[in-house]
Amino acid sequence: MYFEEKIEQIKKEFSASEFKIPFNNSTQILKTIESHFIRQKDISKNRNNITQSCNEWASNIKDKDTIEVIQLQNMDEFLDKFESETNYWLVIAWRNNPQIKHQIYDTKLSALKAIVSIHENDFFIIAKKYNWFYFFEVDKEHNIVSIFKSLDNEKS
Repeated sequence: MYFEEKIEQIKKEFSASEFKIPFNNSTQILKTIESHFIRQKDISKNRNNITQSCNEWASNIKDKDTIEVIQLQNMDEFLDKFESETNYWLVIAWRNNPQIKHQIYDTKLSALKAIVSIHENDFFIIAKKYNWFYFFEVDKEHNIVSIFKSLDNEKS
């Protein structure tokens, strides 16, 4: 089953308050996240390529702090530190397929965990007030997840 089909299943399992796909404003949301947490490309280095792909987020996180490295099977335990009744932006990354644009979802923790379990690749969790940002770098080969955090210094 393809990822999109699995997402359709998740849409059926969760209520609209637990899981939404922000179709109409996803591009604007991604741009807002970038403005708070991602260093912008320096076009003076390459004036022929002025666009920055979402897939460069991981290497351009502002004030990136390593939180910890955990075993992949302990992911739920770490995610349980987030408030279960709060909605977050979940951004799915496609490191192995950089042509695919990041996908964004508006989720509560239960739906977020369901999506992460079917994706098994890098992802980001962002506070909807844009005051913090987590990056989860998934290394399936070594069965670990490196977790990084960035704060929006203007809102901290």
